[in-house]
Amino acid sequence: MGQQKHAMMKAEDQEAVALGIARRAGVVDYCEHHGVHSHDGDDIQPAYMLGNSMFSDGELDGIFDDRREMTDAIKAAVESCMPECYSCQKLEDD
Repeated sequence: MGQQKHAMMKAEDQEAVALGIARRAGVVDYCEHHGVHSHDGDDIQPAYMLGNSMFSDGELDGIFDDRREMTDAIKAAVESCMPECYSCQKLEDD
């Protein structure tokens, strides 16, 4: 496997894990109907705290090289979320 493909796969894995941490911490929501993560702008500190706990327990070994990489991934993942599921909101508005 090429170096670029390996880096891309690692980044995708990190994003998925970061979103999972944010979901477990209650920072982002997931719309099962439309497959969309949303973040209403609340503080993301609970996700950082959960991630740090998981990192200390060794649950994130092989995914993140250090805590900074993990917190950066959580921040990027949360910031990439929409404020709400627009498809659900559109259905509610109609």
